[in-house]
Amino acid sequence: MRGYLIFIIIGLLVASLVLAAAFTPEQKTAISACKLDCKETKKAAFLGCVADQDICKDACVQTYDTCVATAEDTRQICLQDCASQNLTSGSFSSCTRQCEGSFREYKRNECDLSGCRSICNREAVLCKKTVRADYRWCGIACVGNTLYPNATCGAYRPGDQFVEDCKECECNFDGTTSCRPSINCFYSNFTITETSCLNAGGLFQPVCKGPYFRLRCTLEDYCICDGLGQYACPSDTFCLHNFTVRVKSDLQGYRGLQGEEIGDIGICAQQPELEHCGNGVCDALLIKDGTSGENQFNCPTDCE
Repeated sequence: MRGYLIFIIIGLLVASLVLAAAFTPEQKTAISACKLDCKETKKAAFLGCVADQDICKDACVQTYDTCVATAEDTRQICLQDCASQNLTSGSFSSCTRQCEGSFREYKRNECDLSGCRSICNREAVLCKKTVRADYRWCGIACVGNTLYPNATCGAYRPGDQFVEDCKECECNFDGTTSCRPSINCFYSNFTITETSCLNAGGLFQPVCKGPYFRLRCTLEDYCICDGLGQYACPSDTFCLHNFTVRVKSDLQGYRGLQGEEIGDIGICAQQPELEHCGNGVCDALLIKDGTSGENQFNCPTDCE
């Protein structure tokens, strides 16, 4: 195994040397300058991650102090109320103990300084991870843009990731496009209540295959649409035919709970809220936070 890894590393080094030899002196200079810019950008971005982390932690302290002050005000009001009731010694002690107990419980449950700081730390880790990924991509882009300075994929530039029907595509540096299918066509939310499904004319049940005595179904219920019954979806959802569900059966065709054929069905998916849908432009670029770009299914007003 170790020898195999060494062989791969040597192969990569040789490939790098061959590629480097193919560049002109001007191209090598341009690539070096570009990679230097990548380093400077990475350094500034890292400092930004640290600065955001410090701001986040300062905000945690301020929120904590405000929370404790609120709890202390409530504690004092409670103690004053105990004192104003002219209670017996035992009852007064019991009343003040309740005030102190409520104060400690509130601080423990509501004033979570360590939990808030942990969130800041996790966000900083993700920020730095993104910076490293961007830096690696920046170095690759330096080479690609030098070799193919004017390459585009129609409206997209090298490095752009975009949606094309149910595919996630990327524009390569040589102007070609690479695509891969998206599971469930970028839809992920199939949570629809039985009431809303049935009221819309849908079929609420698991997705099944097989005859009655050998029926295999999903564990989850879905709002099933179209098919022989021409089932419908609630108004804020879309009937997705290009879906993927796990059914433990190799038999073809989906079935009802009695094993009957129900035809070419889809499952209802919640429409995502896309910021620019309806502006007349099909904004198909994917967003870094994982939000899907617009396509003909989730924004037909712009993408038909």
